[in-house]
Amino acid sequence: MRKILGILIAFGLTFTIMTPASAAAKQGIYQLDFIPLSTNLGEITLAEGEVKLMVSKLNNAYRAITNGKFGIELRSILPGVKTSDPMKSVTDMTKLLNPTLKVDTGYAGAILIGYMPRDTNVVFAGQAQGNQYVLLNFPINESFKTLMHEIGHNFGLAHAGTAVCSPTDAPSTCAAIEYGDYSDFMGNYVYGNPPGATVARTSAFNLDNLGVLDSSQITYVDTSTTLDLVPVYGTAPGIKLAYLPILGQRGYAIEYRPAIGDDLQLMATEVPVPGTNSYYPNQPSHGVQVRLLPSVAQSYKSAAPTITYSGFQDISKNSGFSGAMSNLLEKFDKGRQGMDPGESVKLFDGSIVTVLKAEANIGASISITRPLTTMTTQFAPNAVSARWDTSATDLTYEDTAKKIALIPPTSTSALPVIRVEYKLPETAIRLLSSELIVNGTSVLSANPSELIYNNAGAPLITPSAAFTYAPKSLGEYKVSIRVKDAAGVIVESPAIILKSKNPDLKDYTDLCLQKKGWPATCSAYPVFQFSFCDTFAQQSISLQTGKKYKLIREMKGVINPTACTDGKNIYFYDFVGNYPDPKLAKAVYKTSAKATKGRVPSEGFFTIVLKKGKR
Repeated sequence: MRKILGILIAFGLTFTIMTPASAAAKQGIYQLDFIPLSTNLGEITLAEGEVKLMVSKLNNAYRAITNGKFGIELRSILPGVKTSDPMKSVTDMTKLLNPTLKVDTGYAGAILIGYMPRDTNVVFAGQAQGNQYVLLNFPINESFKTLMHEIGHNFGLAHAGTAVCSPTDAPSTCAAIEYGDYSDFMGNYVYGNPPGATVARTSAFNLDNLGVLDSSQITYVDTSTTLDLVPVYGTAPGIKLAYLPILGQRGYAIEYRPAIGDDLQLMATEVPVPGTNSYYPNQPSHGVQVRLLPSVAQSYKSAAPTITYSGFQDISKNSGFSGAMSNLLEKFDKGRQGMDPGESVKLFDGSIVTVLKAEANIGASISITRPLTTMTTQFAPNAVSARWDTSATDLTYEDTAKKIALIPPTSTSALPVIRVEYKLPETAIRLLSSELIVNGTSVLSANPSELIYNNAGAPLITPSAAFTYAPKSLGEYKVSIRVKDAAGVIVESPAIILKSKNPDLKDYTDLCLQKKGWPATCSAYPVFQFSFCDTFAQQSISLQTGKKYKLIREMKGVINPTACTDGKNIYFYDFVGNYPDPKLAKAVYKTSAKATKGRVPSEGFFTIVLKKGKR
């Protein structure tokens, strides 16, 4: 009698602790460090030959599906560690080891894999954390699919589930299985389970999340159309992934996975284990595949089906999983994943996907009917903000709202830049373009990737974008955001007015000292001040009135070596007074000293000039 292998053990139940670090993966070669973790269940070692063989298989498999953009290399087998504490999760491993993983120059990253004695009371065969850690609870030589899956988590991939959705119009419901996708090693890729397995594949959606597909292989279906898809793992040029945008995010992903070549097993109902009389049950998953993508936008969440998860782990209680994974749509009799010619599926927004024809070695033609929508693309109130960059140290503002920047005429700093931040407006399908408009002219355009919610990233981040614009001169700038949606409708946000200018000129009246050989100094009317050093200990200060001088002050000099430094003029005088008459254009003052024994009288003159103007 042939033996049916149990799914729980052979499948290698795996899950990840999702952290922000697992949201993105850098392309390149990753270094693997293995460490044996002996527990109360027994001592454990790692044979170098087995580890090298497994790493070689993982490297070949990842290079094959990513066209060489991701590779894996063994760096070391570390000395084993023994612990008496239970090893129930990857968190227990990181607490025990407290590792600090360094990445060698030239590599994209490093991953530490802890290898523990098989514990049947632990529900997983492998568990990943972030982008650097894996705990393996399964024999190393049987862990190909498990390690492909866990390293996929390290690369930022989420679980690949399946969903059976009600055929009624929205609001609809879907019954989903967390690991239900039999065509993806992030789901239940049975073909990767046998000990000799060397092939493991994932969806085109996940290949896009890894950055493997180029722009010529991806399209967005905004309106009703007929579309040709080439096989995901074929070599022919063409579209491998079609997104159906809904309410500003990618709602569904469509691809063609024919049962040919290394994907031949996608049509099998069982996968035999070579050299044994046993097999793994398999669910056919070939043909045109339609995946419901994770909800991100709030409006999309409100309209999307209510998904109830089941399977190996009830992730309806864990938003870290249900918020990030995709679900391959199954037929309603649960007998097949994927569609053949003549079959169709109605999606929750009313779109209908119909398979017209399919040739395994060439591709599939599909018809996509998108419903008409009455939703209007519009900016939410206060969705756009614009401000002057505040990094300039000499920047001040004329108003409390800081919309009018004042730049000193003598400033040597660059002109301040305008920073614009905005929240994308809600739209029925998606936005095609977003431009920064300044004084009626488009000056900058957003990257298309900024205009749609990214299902692969942190799912709770509201999509927003930013522009930085550097004006070439001072002036008034009317700033707005102009978007164009998939229906060709152009919407522009209300303009925000920013101004930059020199401070307004103000009236001034200055009193400026003029005396030959003295530096010119000015002070604000009506007070003026002048200081001088002299050889006489007393001085008289007189103001010219007509042809005569009128004494206004007698002063005694103060010996001040700090102010009077020539050693001769040792007496310091500091005169402060009010300007005599604002009608006078200038006032002439005389300093005089009386003759003393052996010295003749001394006198000098200086002028205070009244100056008026704007500055």
